[in-house]
Amino acid sequence: MLSIYNENEWLYPDTEVNKNTHAHLHTAQNAYIGFQCILDPLEKFKLCHIQMNWEVEQPIETEVFYLESITVDENTDLEFMTTLDYERCKTFVTRQAPFKVYDCLIPWEKVESYEKRIPLYIQFKVGEGAVGEVRGILKLFIEDESKQQKVVEIVIKLQVYDKRLPEQKHQKLGMMNFFCYDNIVKNHGVTLNSKAYWALYRLYVRRQLEMHCTHIMLPYAKSIRNEKNEVVDFDFTEVIKAGEIALEEGAPFIVGACIAHWGEWNDKGYYLLWEPSIAAESLEGYYQLKKYFCKWQSIVDEKGWNRRIMQSLADEPQVYNALSYRAIASVFRKCVPGVNIIEAVETFNLGGGIDIWVPKQDTYEKHREKFQEIQDAGEQIWYYTCAFPAGKIMNRSMDLPLLVSRYILWMVFYYGLSGFLHWGFNYYIGEDLYHEACCPHKGKKLPAGDAHIIYPGEKDVYRSMRYIAQRAGAQDYELFKALPCIQQEQVRRWMQKLCPSFKVYNTEVEQFESIRKLILES
Repeated sequence: MLSIYNENEWLYPDTEVNKNTHAHLHTAQNAYIGFQCILDPLEKFKLCHIQMNWEVEQPIETEVFYLESITVDENTDLEFMTTLDYERCKTFVTRQAPFKVYDCLIPWEKVESYEKRIPLYIQFKVGEGAVGEVRGILKLFIEDESKQQKVVEIVIKLQVYDKRLPEQKHQKLGMMNFFCYDNIVKNHGVTLNSKAYWALYRLYVRRQLEMHCTHIMLPYAKSIRNEKNEVVDFDFTEVIKAGEIALEEGAPFIVGACIAHWGEWNDKGYYLLWEPSIAAESLEGYYQLKKYFCKWQSIVDEKGWNRRIMQSLADEPQVYNALSYRAIASVFRKCVPGVNIIEAVETFNLGGGIDIWVPKQDTYEKHREKFQEIQDAGEQIWYYTCAFPAGKIMNRSMDLPLLVSRYILWMVFYYGLSGFLHWGFNYYIGEDLYHEACCPHKGKKLPAGDAHIIYPGEKDVYRSMRYIAQRAGAQDYELFKALPCIQQEQVRRWMQKLCPSFKVYNTEVEQFESIRKLILES
């Protein structure tokens, strides 16, 4: 009737019962830890009440989530995007698409339906003061359609080590997940700039911060035009509101949004987002960029945001458009001095135009020596993942092993980097992300989950198991960085047994947990 599973493995509607009824967990203080379980009562039941009893009162918060299955409609392809040809990907994906996997976490009290199988994720937030072996019993009260109740008991043994995660303002890891403001309107049915809109935005910010995001991406300002349709000014009202909320919620940094893009990846120049006919490096482009950035600088000064602001200019500069990017960066440096530029990059030939370099994982490994030179010169290096390259390489795809979503943050530490970026926090643009996890993109499909790591709910923002894994990886990074240097090198030696590169990794959960336990004990 009851089966317990590790939080680092995928569960499916047809996952076999394992008859494991005890949860043995290991964690640091100020950290999240959890496990999954499946109730198979044979008849239709629903969860109606929970009760957590510790043998001794503990500073531990307990939350229970229902696991909603999501349809992975196509598999990650060998090199790019997705495929329905299983022969191309069977060596690295978990299952042949289409299939369902439990990824979405819904607070249990919001699920009213009766089911023959009840999949759950149980989460503990362990505060300071809970040290040593902590024991307790979690009682799950379930009822059938005739309102007859049963109680399922789960024995919990929680080993809390004398290690503490720092408060967010003191964390070492930098992280940014791009945010789609339009999808608040689309996915929640609210009006732009309404009270409900900004309440949801605040909740999205909280979800990002919980996942250890340190940099919140702002929207870009709207252009104001005269009767001749000429741009005469920019309206930063939404930008200011978004920035104020993010900082109120405790975000360490806010990031000005990109203001230019390329049409094709090998174009030689960028165009302005609000006027695609104008080349960013043209004279008119200079006038408009200066107008935009000078106004942004006056707002930053007025708000006192100088130490809390960074800027992204034009996503993914390539070797082809490096000169165009440098022109944009020079205008920004002139108008907004002293503010760091952070950018996802596809080349290392941008010195002076970027302060925080964010190459893609394969770009970093191909040109590691070059990026190491940049790092040795005193500049920060993060890395990012996206739909390309596909294949076995680490990403947050729902048909790759779940543990990979955690390893992504381990690799930041392994390579001595300082941050991680992903474009897809809530960027899904299809019609039904619950039944078609592969987001449509230019006539093709992105790997399942590449465009989103959360799910829109009724006045809520639901986490995912990939979100849980990435959050756990961020916690691990902080623990690694808190160790003395000699122990950090030992951690890297252990990591060589698990994830020595972005394409080579061990997904045996038992081996992962044994090494994680060694690290906690070190």
